[in-house]
Amino acid sequence: MIAIDTSQLETVKEQQNIYEVVYRYFALFASEKKDLLKSLMVLLAQKQPILIKAGQYEMLLNVEEKIAISADFVHVMQYFIDSHINTKINLQFECRPIDFFDYHLLQQKLKQHDAIEYPLTSLMWQLYHQILPRNVVAHDTRWLRLKITKFPDFNSIGVVPQYISDVLKHCMQEGKTIAELNADFPSVTAMKLHRLFLLCVLTGVADIEVLYASHQYNQEMLSKTNCFGAIEEGAGNTAINSNNYLGTTNDANTNQIGKSGLFGRLLQVKDFCSRRRS
Repeated sequence: MIAIDTSQLETVKEQQNIYEVVYRYFALFASEKKDLLKSLMVLLAQKQPILIKAGQYEMLLNVEEKIAISADFVHVMQYFIDSHINTKINLQFECRPIDFFDYHLLQQKLKQHDAIEYPLTSLMWQLYHQILPRNVVAHDTRWLRLKITKFPDFNSIGVVPQYISDVLKHCMQEGKTIAELNADFPSVTAMKLHRLFLLCVLTGVADIEVLYASHQYNQEMLSKTNCFGAIEEGAGNTAINSNNYLGTTNDANTNQIGKSGLFGRLLQVKDFCSRRRS
């Protein structure tokens, strides 16, 4: 697990609200990937730039400007995931906040060594897409609403199922509940909609004010409904099967970069970088 001294970091209130919503409605954190998910949420909650060192590779994250800078995103992300699975890699991994003066110096240094800027939302979309379970279980989401404020840069991500773009466009004008999305997109399973909902929230494309306001209303309505015994038994007790997780890394497949799992997808980052340089 990555050791991040959160006392040195300035947490964004918006990310705290995301954290609260994700933990309340989505059964994700009883699994082997819980430390990885928590670390990603911590990284995206910071106002300061973050320096990540993974062996000989470095990456800068600037959450406020929504960019990541590196010459090799694939290896950095591999170290990031492996550090939660193989404790020996912790000795080669560092993740810490830096001030903006140091950030600009490191930015120039990295760009002199072929580093490029990549959209942070696109990077995190691909990363979360690989570590979230195939089937996301959500509960008590009756009045929870998703409104999209910005589209991910799908051109930099690669092939994305058509229903994802369709659902996101549908949520641009006003917030939609999962029940409304189920009705509007009957061919898309509820679990796929839950997963897409969660991706939008975690990667920052969702309107967090709308989300959190609907969460507060949802809690109020659930409380009232509960008084009449209308909440179904066992809600919120569904466990996630860790075998459903994608991108699991171990010693046997560490060198299979680009062939499967996370790094088959993150090669889209390399393709994007190559196009930027040409």
